[in-house]
Amino acid sequence: MTNEQVAQTAAQLKQLDFVDEIQFPDDTSYVHILLAPRLTAVLPPAYNVLQIPRSDFTVERVISDYAIVVEKLQELADTAHEMLGSALKQTGIDGERREYDT
Repeated sequence: MTNEQVAQTAAQLKQLDFVDEIQFPDDTSYVHILLAPRLTAVLPPAYNVLQIPRSDFTVERVISDYAIVVEKLQELADTAHEMLGSALKQTGIDGERREYDT
């Protein structure tokens, strides 16, 4: 992959909502894709940075790896919903949805 191809890929990725920053550390053969703060606020730390081999640094590869993060988020949401359902059953609360200030 040429430097021009790497630059083009980085430019395309920087436009994506889930990408916060792209780093090219000198001491490794990986490109680091730092995810957007909205994601890192809710993800386990191990999922906050995508590490892509420089030799495989393509938009397709980054999106494929990001899809794994999305699956993890879905798993976390599913677990949270299960726990909420259990809590509602245990307490007899009707589960009416409330809006919370963020």
